[in-house]
Parts: sequence; C-alpha cells; structure tokens
Amino acid sequence: IDEVAPTLVEIKNGLLGLTSHNAIHGNKVDSFTISDVTIQNFDVAGISCNGCTGVSVSTSVVGPQNSNIPVFTRYNHARSLLPRLRDLSANYGSEPIQFAARDATTVQGLIDRLVGQMDMVYNHIINNQEYEDNDKEWRSVKRLFLNANGGLDAGSSYGIVLTGEGTAANAIGSSIEGSSDITLTDVEIQGIYAKPLEQFKYVKADGNSVSLLFGDTIDLTHVFDQIKDPSTSKYIGDAYTDLAFAVDKFSDSDVFKNGLRLSDGLRSLAFDNDNTQFASEFNIYGSTDMQLTSIKGAIGLRIDGVQTFKIQKSLVHNVENWGQRGSTLAGEYSVPQIMGEQEDIQYGYTGNRAQGVMIVSADGTLDDVEIYDVASLSGSAHGVVIYKESNIGATNVRTRNIQAGQAMTQSNVEGLTLPNYTPLACSVELRGESTLYSTVDRDDLGDITGHFIIGYQLCTDEDDAEYARVGQCQWCYNKNADSDIDTNGGVLFNDPDDEDANDVHKQVDIASDCTNLDDGLQYILPDPSVGTVIPVTCDNGWTMLNGALTPNIYDYFTSYSLSHRDNTIILPQTDDHTSWRNWFIPADDDTSFRVAADCSSCLGDDNEDTMWGDNTAYYATGDYLCFYIRKTDNLCSISDVYCNVCDDPGVKTYDQPIDDDDPESDTYPMWEQCKYVRFNADATSNPDHYVCTHREPFVWPSLGSDGTGCTCYKPSEEKSTTYQISLAQAVGQFETNENLAYTELESASEYLYVELTQDDFAEGTYRITQPGTYVITEDIVFDFNAPPTELTTDPDWSPNDFNADGDVWWWPRKDQESEYPGASTFYNPFTLGYFAGISVETSNVIIDLNGHSLEMSPAFYLQQRFFSIIELAKKNFVSGQGPVDFGP
Repeated sequence: IDEVAPTLVEIKNGLLGLTSHNAIHGNKVDSFTISDVTIQNFDVAGISCNGCTGVSVSTSVVGPQNSNIPVFTRYNHARSLLPRLRDLSANYGSEPIQFAARDATTVQGLIDRLVGQMDMVYNHIINNQEYEDNDKEWRSVKRLFLNANGGLDAGSSYGIVLTGEGTAANAIGSSIEGSSDITLTDVEIQGIYAKPLEQFKYVKADGNSVSLLFGDTIDLTHVFDQIKDPSTSKYIGDAYTDLAFAVDKFSDSDVFKNGLRLSDGLRSLAFDNDNTQFASEFNIYGSTDMQLTSIKGAIGLRIDGVQTFKIQKSLVHNVENWGQRGSTLAGEYSVPQIMGEQEDIQYGYTGNRAQGVMIVSADGTLDDVEIYDVASLSGSAHGVVIYKESNIGATNVRTRNIQAGQAMTQSNVEGLTLPNYTPLACSVELRGESTLYSTVDRDDLGDITGHFIIGYQLCTDEDDAEYARVGQCQWCYNKNADSDIDTNGGVLFNDPDDEDANDVHKQVDIASDCTNLDDGLQYILPDPSVGTVIPVTCDNGWTMLNGALTPNIYDYFTSYSLSHRDNTIILPQTDDHTSWRNWFIPADDDTSFRVAADCSSCLGDDNEDTMWGDNTAYYATGDYLCFYIRKTDNLCSISDVYCNVCDDPGVKTYDQPIDDDDPESDTYPMWEQCKYVRFNADATSNPDHYVCTHREPFVWPSLGSDGTGCTCYKPSEEKSTTYQISLAQAVGQFETNENLAYTELESASEYLYVELTQDDFAEGTYRITQPGTYVITEDIVFDFNAPPTELTTDPDWSPNDFNADGDVWWWPRKDQESEYPGASTFYNPFTLGYFAGISVETSNVIIDLNGHSLEMSPAFYLQQRFFSIIELAKKNFVSGQGPVDFGP
C-alpha cells in the first residue's frame, strides 16, 4: 500500500464533534486549509499534522476537549485484541493454562473472561447497567477499564500539534524536519485537559523493553501485588495481561504476536511464582504512559520543528493539567529514558506540565496572541515556552493567570525529590540558545506581557537566570515561603499543613484607571464596590475599554445585552434607556470620554459639525437593538445624529443627493445603520417605542467585543487612585462564563461535486480517492457496522463477542478486506479497526461541512478507541511507526 501525501485539501464551514482520538490528522500534507470550523469533544488532539507544509487555519475554534472519557487506554488495547482472539480461540482455545496460586483454566476461559468484562463496560456505559460493588469481576473491570474522573489518562493532550515528519508521540524536539509555511489566523484554542496516569518502561537484562501486543507496557503497579521490593513480588494479573501471557506461551507467529516482548523473569514469576530472575533483571523507567510514549502533559499549541510559521490574532486559554506528581518507584532521575528525551526540554517528570504555547526548533512569528488560564495542579505551567535554537519574532503577546503547582502546599514542595522539580510558572520562557526579537523594534519588549504568573518558582529576567523570562511581568509572584515578600514572594493561600499562624498573605496594589500607568495592557480595579479586576489598554493616561479582552467587563455596566443584528457589540438592555456616562458605573460628572475605532489609540471627535471633543463615546443606531420599519429618505435631514462620523468598518452606505429636488445633483456617501457612531457621551436613548422602531434620532451606548469600537475614559485627577487587595482575590477575578455552544453556519453556495449523506457512512470509512468537492448534506453520526437494534436488546447478546459470521461489531468485516485492507489480517491500515470517518487519499479535495457536524455515536466512540474524524492519508501512521504494522 503506497503512502499518500495529499496536496490541496480544504475543510470548511461546520462542526467536528465526538471522536476517540483526533478530529483531523495528517502526515506530509501540502497546501492544507481549514476555515470556519468548530472542533470539539476530541479525546487527544483537535488538529495533528506531522511533516506538513503550506497549512492555513483561520476563523476556527479548537476545543473544548472531551473531559468525560469513559475508559482507560487499556480498553483500546482490549478491543484491538479481539480479532486475534478469534484465531487464538480456534487454534488454542482448549489448551490448559495455569498461573501461579490460581486455579487452572483454558485459553478459552481467559478469552471469555476478557470479553465478559468488556461487555460489562459496554452495558454500564451505553445501557446504564449497574453492578453490585461486591461483584469480583466488576471490581476488576473498574480497576482495569473504567475512567471514573473522565480525564485523559494518556500522557499528552493538544489543541493543535504541528511537528516535523514522524509522530507527535516521540520525544519533543526529535521530529524537526519537513514542516514549514504554517499560518494560524483568528484561531481560538480552548479547554485542553490532561490527567495522565504514569506507567513504567520495563527494560530486560538485554536492554530491550518489555511490551505487550500493541507496543503497550505491562501495568506493573496493577498486575503485581507490589514492586517496591521485586524479590517478594507476586503476579496478580488481569483479564488483558493474562491473555498476553497466553499468546506468548502458545503462538509462534511473529505477525500474530506483533509487539509482544516478555522476559523469562516475568514468565517464571507469572506461572511458577519464582521471582528470582524477575528481581535480578528488574529495571524500570518512569515518565511514560500505557502506550510507552514520551509524555508531555496538556499543551494548547505545539509547534515542533516548523519553519516559517505565523500565529496571529489568536487565543489559547484554559489549558489544565490535573495530573499528580511523578512516581519515585523508578528512583531519582533528571531526564526520562523513554524515547530519547532531551535534558534541556523534558527534564524530570514531564506528565504534569501545562503549556499554552510550546515552540521547539522553529522559526516564525507571534502577532497579537493572548494566552490565559493555564494551570497545573502539581507541575509547571507556561504561557509560552520556546526551546532549542528557535528564532521567534513577536509583538503584542499577552499572558495572564498562569499557575504552577496550583494544588500544592508549602509542605508538599519542601518534600519534593527527583523526578519532581519545584513547580515553575513562566509567562514567556526562553531556553536552549533560542532568541526572541520584537517585530516592531521595541527594545524593551514591553508588548510581551505577563500578569498573575504564580508558582513556587518563577522565570526571571536576571542575567544568567536558570529559567529565563522575556518581556514584562506584573503581579508575578513566587508563593514559596522561602521567597522574599518584599520583591515577588509571599504566602498566597493558607497551607493546611503549616502550623505557622503568622503567614503574611500577599497584597497587591492596583490602580483604578490608567492615569499613572504605562501604555499597553494593564489590569485595573475601576470600582471596589463592583470588585472585578479587568484588563484594559492604557494610552497616554486614558483607559481603553475593550470587550474583546474579557467578558468580565460586563460587570461595570448597569445592564448588558448583545445585538440581535451583530453579536460582537455590547449594548444596554432594551429597558435601560441611558447615556454612556450613566451606563458605565465608575463614571461621574467629571469623567472624560474618547473613542478608539480600532482599539489602538484614544481620539477625541474632531469633526467640525459636532466637536464633542473629550466627551465623545460610541453609540449604535436604534436598529441594532430594535426592529426597524425601513425608510429610504434622507437620514441626515431627519436628525443630525445621522450626520455624525460612523467608525463602523462594515457599515453600509448609499449615495445621498446634496439637493433632493435636483435629479442631477452631486451625491455623497451616507451610512444607513452604524454600530459605532461618534456622539455625545451624555446622549440618552429615547424610551418611546415608536421612536425606536421608526428610525428617528435614536441611539444606544455601544462597545465592541471583537477588537473594534472601543471607548476610552479618564476620571478627574483627584478621583484616580490606587487600591490594595489580596493577590488571591485578584486571581479569582478571572473566572469566565463562555458560551461554547456550536452555532449554525451559513451553507456553502458553490457547485457541489459529491453530496454525502448518512447512508454513505453505513459500513465504514468514506475513502476519498478522487479529487473534487465533497459536501456534507446532513449531520453525520459514525456508527460503522453497528449491530441491529433488535439484537442489542437481547440480554444474552455480547457487544464484544464474534457475530454469526465470525466478525466483530463496529469493526471491518472479513469480506471487506478489499475495501479496508487489514480487516481480515494482522497488518495493513485497518487491522486495528476503522481509524477515521473520512480518509483523504488524493489531492485537490474540498470537504465542505456545509454547516453540519461529524461525530461518533456513543457506542462507536466507546468501542473504537483510536479514531480521527478526518484522516489526511491512507493510514494513520507513516511506515515503521505505530503500535502495529500498518503496511509499507
């Protein structure tokens, strides 16, 4: 099977939903475009592209990730084992087998136990069936398969991951060739979560690793009673690992056994309870997961080895790692020994990190990028981290609320030993001879900012700092009790294990406005009675209110609503007839106002006809909140409101004659509706309903939430002040209530080449092998080769046993081998089941989602654990990579 590297692929206009692995995955793709797509409820990554060039992602949202994952990675391995069990049963089912200190059974008995436990999983999750807590098999099921907390137990999760040729599972910085020319514009990455369960790499005496059939590790802490003292360890086993030993014992086919590599010591312990050799050869390494990958934690955006990239006008936020500290069972180590990790990048235990943006061995620019709400409960947290000889240009990069060791206490930190480092918090860290320069020639990097960077260790801008910070950092605090409270330290929260009752809790000074603050992004407390800290832009002493920076700004208005015509503008509610001065709670009679059309600088109104000067604010015409009865008359003649300057960049205009009575009169452009009219800050909306609906002189105070239409204010000098609040209180202000719901998009209007319906996805992956435009005509739910409904209601039916034809439900049938190679063999692309809903196996392809969604059914999501919504290849790994032989 020849590898396919598609070119000229476009995916647009819709939703990619529930998937058990990636939403979009590709290898070596060239000229690949994603636009106007919402991607959410993926288990591992929203977009993953290895060795890709000419990639453009725009006006798209990636996340939130699925935080209700029902099963552990081991369930994926068990499902993948089922086709092999068919052969194992036929050839060795009657063979007896006995593990140490257990009753004898047969290979078929082991198979029946695993299938029975998997059926319990299915019935519990899909059919809501409950089992008794004292049921021995149910207890085994919960330990082996069920993910009670819903977080990803694998080692790494991403919003978007872009690497060189290879696979993202490799060590960071090891795949840095073949990826270039990547642009992300107006992309939002949000809600990326991880809760990795650390596993161990078990290395035999000959230096080779022990692995089970799919390159997965043996779960040492669960299949043995203990491993602290290997000389007294006993094999307990589980339904999956028992079968791995059975395959090792009876099968002599390397193709069948695939990645299975056990040791003599393991065999002696499992079958004879002889741990002599096991103890002598016992050697384990930490910082890996069940699939023996190099674990990395939660990462919003990973750019690894990409040359010539641009990230612009984009957001990365709510990247959270809920994982625990690294285990000390493998001893103390400073660098993992899993897949060639590099000391300057992956030092210590790496599974509990949270990183907004990671850049490695790359060359590119960051322009107008905001990273916020990045947190690790027990490890380090970064807004941006730049590794290994990268060369990065940047302007207007803002980080805030980056918290390391969020759940740690002082006593926890003092007790840390390797492989666990003190939780490090950084706004922007530069490592490994990397450089960062200003793309606007700003020597002080004053537009590279950090606010509320909190940990038990901080990056600093000191010379020769071990952890080097670039840019500015305000309210960046080391909460380690050993730090200096007069500089950047002090106790932030109570430590329940600390008996010192005299802890000094960190207080911070915060300005009420920008009167005495430097230009650029700042945080202020406009009114202590409201109590909400908000980000603003300071411009020469003026405070610029920008709805794009935070939804918390709503707290400072007497009411708010979003326009039915344009939801990017904030308005009062329809019964709040007010002026800008009265709408904005902190304002009083002495407050001055200016406007900032593009939210860059605060300007007074210098129009000769109005001259509102420093009492100018933005208003929207009435039709942005009322439903107008349309008129076509000379609006400027109705009211001088319509003669004012309109700063709406998308305003519609018409040609208005200078003399209405002269048919040959010269004309001038006249705007119709405007969301940003320069007007008197004391103008009050009219409560008369007729005026609101008949285009009389009627306006509402307005504020943009998309980076346009900002209004600035300045209080009188005597009203400008500074407050003192606790840092803990200030950090708590950054809770956001974001609407993550998918909204219907407009349908495509271009010529349709192929229309796809639900019927096209009944029996397997839709394989695109011809160039063209493929248009989704309805919401699609993937449920390939699902059992008939009447069968699923049969109490004796097993969702994991073979059907009457010897096939596995939700799996390619044996008679589909020609269409899905690997369906009846133990190699080739579909040997682990359907790996994608759609595979793009040619170039010049447009996938128009047409406002519709693609997602897995709940049952298929549970039963097929390695799946991408769209795969840009014939197979999901390049040759020589992955857990099985996917073909040449």
